[in-house]
Amino acid sequence: MASPATTLQSALLLQKQLKELSKHPVEGFSAGLVDNDNIYEWEIMIIGPPDTLYEGGFFKARMTFPKDYPLMPPKLRFISEMWHPNVYPDGEVCISILVRNILNPFFFIVYSIYAWDNLIPLLAPSW
Repeated sequence: MASPATTLQSALLLQKQLKELSKHPVEGFSAGLVDNDNIYEWEIMIIGPPDTLYEGGFFKARMTFPKDYPLMPPKLRFISEMWHPNVYPDGEVCISILVRNILNPFFFIVYSIYAWDNLIPLLAPSW
């Protein structure tokens, strides 16, 4: 369990990161809070990248941050139906970048989404 100081630090860090994403949006991706009273639950929207089976699709996901973030990584789960080798039937994403600590927490969030967006075309069936 995270200490009150760790929880406060993680909440402040996530507020800062969400603000940064608003100032510097990532193409094909948006994020916002599920509930304005809970900084630890983000709703993510990913637009299917061009030239893939996902092109034109809008995929909703939820990113859940632990209270001791960034010491522990967030979890990403698709709300929209998603077939992908790295997505379990319940929508939970299994990607090594989501279980690996990266030194810069903001980079971790952006890199996680960027890596996911670029992983789709590589693993999409080519039929």
